[in-house]
Amino acid sequence: MNIPDRSSAKEKPRQHVCPECGRAFQRAEHVRRHQRTHTDERPYACPYPNCQRAFGRSDNLNAHLRSH
Repeated sequence: MNIPDRSSAKEKPRQHVCPECGRAFQRAEHVRRHQRTHTDERPYACPYPNCQRAFGRSDNLNAHLRSH
């Protein structure tokens, strides 16, 4: 029985590189999203009163909103 080697599967080239750390991504928007980790930009703020949490990614905000 032959089991396919996952490492031999073709990966899409990662041509979008973060200028800050050199990490490569398949999509330009992923680089832009990643760059917030270097700048500490957090454009997604919790709308609840008295909650000061803010996030760099909208999916992290959505997960946080479930805690309210």
